[in-house]
Amino acid sequence: MKYDIHPKKKQIAGQRFAILAFDKVYSWRKHCAAPLVIDHRRNTENLEISFSETNLLSLHDAIEESLTVTVAGKNVRFNVETCENRLIITINERLTNAPVTVKYQWTPYSEAKLFNENGIPVSPFEVNL
Repeated sequence: MKYDIHPKKKQIAGQRFAILAFDKVYSWRKHCAAPLVIDHRRNTENLEISFSETNLLSLHDAIEESLTVTVAGKNVRFNVETCENRLIITINERLTNAPVTVKYQWTPYSEAKLFNENGIPVSPFEVNL
C-alpha cells in the first residue's frame, strides 16, 4: 500500500465517513473530524502539543516511525506519552533556547499512529517551538 492512495481497508474509511455524516446532518458533535494542533508549549524538560476534536488521544504501535523531533536541526531521541487531548514529548537532553521542530507524518508515506477516541487519525502537522 506504500504508493497506492486507495485504502485497502475500505470499512474503516466508510466508518469515518459515516461519523462525519452523522455530525454534519444530525449535529452529533462527538469529535468526528481529524484532530488538529491548537496549542503548543515548551519548557526545559518537555514539549506539550494540544489538539482539537478529542478528549482522549491514543497511541497505536511505535510512534517514532511517524514522528521526528529536531533541536537546532539535529534529530534527537525522545519519549512520547498522551494525557487527555495532549501529546507530551520528553527529549532525552536538556532543552536550551535552540529552535525545536516536531513533525508528524511528514514523510511521503507513513502510517497513522495517533488517534482520537473515535479512531480518527490526527492530521499531519509541523510545529516550531
